Amino acid sequence: MKTPLENIVEWFNALPVSYRQAVAVEVASMMPGMEPNISNPFYHKQFIAKISEPQPDRMKEEGLVVSLKALIEDIITVRTKENENWEQMEKELKEAAELTGSCSLAEHAYQKQIQYKQWTAIRESWKAMAAQSLTYQALCLWRKALQTA
Repeated sequence: MKTPLENIVEWFNALPVSYRQAVAVEVASMMPGMEPNISNPFYHKQFIAKISEPQPDRMKEEGLVVSLKALIEDIITVRTKENENWEQMEKELKEAAELTGSCSLAEHAYQKQIQYKQWTAIRESWKAMAAQSLTYQALCLWRKALQTA
């Protein structure tokens, strides 16, 4: 049986690279003791290595899992909500692109739709994993296993 942290890492590694990078940087920005390196395009690899390091005791490991769960859920919720009105934004950007002839505005309009769909898919994959591995009951069983180990 995988630990909750292993499940989080597996979920994280299944994300598209650009979203993996975005989540890693945001989590690290909010988590005490982590310093995100925004200029490093491979920071997500450092992030996984950092959270995968053995913790000094079981309480620290529990804290890490609970912190990651809360932060990742918050990031996904915010990102999905930010792009919810993509249709209106797309319409406005397309109108502006037609008026100005700007290809970049038209591209930005298209990207809003893609971002919304991607963050929605990420949210659904997180929910599916969390419903199995990060529920209160699953975390209680894991804590019990840590105590007997």
